[in-house]
Amino acid sequence: VPNLVATVRGRKIQRWNGVSIADPVFENDSPDYNNPAWIVWDLLTSTRYGLGNWVSQSNLDLQSFDDWAEWCNELVSDGAGGTEKRATWNGVIDKEGSSWDACLMVCSSARATLYTVGELIRVKFERDRSPTQLFSMANILEGSFSQSYVSRLDRPTRIDVRFLRADSNYQVDTVGVDD
Repeated sequence: VPNLVATVRGRKIQRWNGVSIADPVFENDSPDYNNPAWIVWDLLTSTRYGLGNWVSQSNLDLQSFDDWAEWCNELVSDGAGGTEKRATWNGVIDKEGSSWDACLMVCSSARATLYTVGELIRVKFERDRSPTQLFSMANILEGSFSQSYVSRLDRPTRIDVRFLRADSNYQVDTVGVDD
């Protein structure tokens, strides 16, 4: 059986033009566009392969998707002296499963999740925020605090991370870190 390696160009997705939340206009974008926020939006609204028969744009919180999209597009250090977008998704959905699970898979690649408020679907993503509460001995009732530790024998001493390397035809690579 031959080993086949291919570069797949994605389909054009729609992304919000950023003008009006009250009357949003979505434009077709390049097939190279890889912002996870608009990919999830596309999966939620597509009637062909997504949830578009059950979810309409009015069921989605456009502002939370736009905030997430902007966060994903922020440029951060690439570790080699340059910059790159904070989060991108260059993937293929090639297994059976629900469209909702596919959306959550894309979300998890960019530190986000979907949640519902009534019939509205929103995005929550991990980003730096101002602290909302500080716990210290000054605001803990006396005698109510306890602290416990995991046995040294039960603590993990190594973590292995597996990832796909773009510079080696997306072969799986593993990096281990010892404690």
